[in-house]
Amino acid sequence: GSTLSISYVPDEKLLEVYSLNEYIASFIGSKEVRDLELLTQVVARDCHQALGVHVSVVGKYILNIGQTVICECES
Repeated sequence: GSTLSISYVPDEKLLEVYSLNEYIASFIGSKEVRDLELLTQVVARDCHQALGVHVSVVGKYILNIGQTVICECES
């Protein structure tokens, strides 16, 4: 299946793993985030704002039409 990898060097804060599933699910049906490229950018931005450190996000999205889309974004 699809993956979303978030990489950062922790400083004072960490991302809570259990909250990430709920956070990603909150984008389902969103009228603001309508494509995978923007989803990757928004996740990078939000993680950077929450952590205050440089964040790299790579989304590998497996589409139901037999294609794979890879999006990379850094904050």
